[in-house]
Amino acid sequence: MKCPECGEEMEEGYVTGAYGFFWAKKKKFFYTLGDEDTERLFVRLWDWYQARLVGYKCSKCEMIIFYYGERGERLLKEKEENGEG
Repeated sequence: MKCPECGEEMEEGYVTGAYGFFWAKKKKFFYTLGDEDTERLFVRLWDWYQARLVGYKCSKCEMIIFYYGERGERLLKEKEENGEG
């Protein structure tokens, strides 16, 4: 994948998190699962494995792009089936 800012090739890898990934519309001191303005992008609770999403990193621009939801699950499953995940 090419970086949308500089056009250089991005490094493929994984974005990981202990309990999942969340999107918040507002900056807050603390985020919880029940917040109205916090969207769950991907959550794995009560699992021995950390949450993982397939991502692409540009070290030059300090940007990471990752897919979540159905597309993110599909990409992760494809990588695992190919022995990459």
